[in-house]
Amino acid sequence: MSEIASISEIPISSYAQAVTSDTLLCGFCDSSNDAYAAVLYLRSSDGTCNLVFCRARVCPLKQRTLPEMELEAAKLLALATAHVAQALQIPLSNCRCWSDSMIVLAWLKKPLQKLKVFVANTVALINDCITDVPWVHVDSANNPADLPSRGISASSLLSSKLWWNRPLWLSQPEQNWPRTTQLEMEHLPGMKKDKVETLTTIGQEFKLLTLYSDYRKLTKILAWMLKFVRNARKSTSTDETTTFDSPTLCFSDIQAAKMCLILQQQKESFPVEIDALSHNKQIQHSSKLWELCSTMKCHAGFNVIESRGRVDSRVTMPQSAKCQLTKLMLQTKHEELNHIGASTVIGITGQNHLIFGAKKELKRIQRLYTTC
Repeated sequence: MSEIASISEIPISSYAQAVTSDTLLCGFCDSSNDAYAAVLYLRSSDGTCNLVFCRARVCPLKQRTLPEMELEAAKLLALATAHVAQALQIPLSNCRCWSDSMIVLAWLKKPLQKLKVFVANTVALINDCITDVPWVHVDSANNPADLPSRGISASSLLSSKLWWNRPLWLSQPEQNWPRTTQLEMEHLPGMKKDKVETLTTIGQEFKLLTLYSDYRKLTKILAWMLKFVRNARKSTSTDETTTFDSPTLCFSDIQAAKMCLILQQQKESFPVEIDALSHNKQIQHSSKLWELCSTMKCHAGFNVIESRGRVDSRVTMPQSAKCQLTKLMLQTKHEELNHIGASTVIGITGQNHLIFGAKKELKRIQRLYTTC
């Protein structure tokens, strides 16, 4: 309360030098766990600086990391710079921005698709407001925005040379200003996890799916491919007793193709469960397969998940209707049964397959056909 009386003693000049083609608009931003702020100075060609804008805001109730709040401060500075530059008719090429957060400076240089949603949206807004305005690092001791972000008493503000007289180097020629713009960080927060390897693998395995819309035809094509691979491997064998597969498809070839497709479906829908069962570990409680007795078993040369109900002893192979291959299988089965009801299709496919979300998917398939 004793500081309230000191507020009236703070002189605020309403004078700023005339804006010329050499006038620079220099901005600083900073944040703490309590508040974040942005400050703007008008610098003339002779090095004279005037405080023209300042804004401070309290941090939101929703907890955010300190780098995210530093980014919020940078956004506040970007909005303020665009507003003041437009009001004083200063081109953005004459604007300069400083931040004491190296993480924020690194985010501003990254492609948006590599950043998490909040960071990407904020960076996009900053770049849209002040396109091509350079961002440079400044240490906290020379950052005027550090004062309002951390809080300062009225008496201390009255005597602060940093606040009223700007950083000392700002009056020097621009070539003597701080030049550090970016820091190469090994582990930069706010970045999306790299999924390139997983997506590439899935794309290679399911490339055949984009060529065929019939599950039966897809199965036969895959059966021929597997037969060709087996015969190609046998042709390189030095064993004289090696016999090649028959030139026609048989029941075992079709079964091997079906097991291969089921394995790909399970890899897409239950990758964590497959990894756990392959290493003889327990499935997580959050898994859909937790309430089932699930094991890995080899069928036609492919290790797939088998599940057995705790009451019903029937063995089925779990799949998810969200998988594109499972959707194709249900659509083909629906056509085979002459567009019969969803419950009947589930009952028939349920003899060997446990498909999560099958009813909802079959309802969607039914809406695609006028005959249904």
